[in-house]
Amino acid sequence: EIWLGHFRTPITQEGGAGARSLPFIKRSQMAYNFGSIRALGVKLKGSYDFVDYEMNVTSSDRKFESFFPGAEFTSWIDLKPLAKTKGKYGEFKIGGGANIGRKDETYAVLSSALSYKYKKWGFFAEYGYGNNSNGSTGFSKDKRQGVVLTLAYNITKKLQVLACFDAFNNNVDKKGKTDKEYTAGLTYFI
Repeated sequence: EIWLGHFRTPITQEGGAGARSLPFIKRSQMAYNFGSIRALGVKLKGSYDFVDYEMNVTSSDRKFESFFPGAEFTSWIDLKPLAKTKGKYGEFKIGGGANIGRKDETYAVLSSALSYKYKKWGFFAEYGYGNNSNGSTGFSKDKRQGVVLTLAYNITKKLQVLACFDAFNNNVDKKGKTDKEYTAGLTYFI
């Protein structure tokens, strides 16, 4: 698929996901600070048995404050090594992405994710590191990093219980500034 327009970019896996596919009502700190943005540009997206991918070339402007302050390249790839097993061993994805661009200065965010669903259980982990970044909180000149770990269990087909650990450091150079959040929830699928 080729898209032209204003669309969500996958700076982190959760940051690139639509609101209806999130495990919790709010996004993780990492997705919120690094990603969860929309950008104006061109997107190339594909899905195959063993791989899903997305590549974007967009403007680095987030709120239409200037016509074209700089360009950015964003990509995400998911490898699906168990794709041909028809779910016998569950669903396993290994993903990674990059967001590289220029606004006031150059910035680069790298992230990786693992997800595994087997029968009633689900696990998701994501790590991201930014040397400067340009997410929904705006441009930052700080080195930042975050991690998200989520565990889910389906009690029934319509009821799921979840637990999440979410940590984000807004400035890696300043020790002791990591914000940690612990979340538990119950999801009812309509």
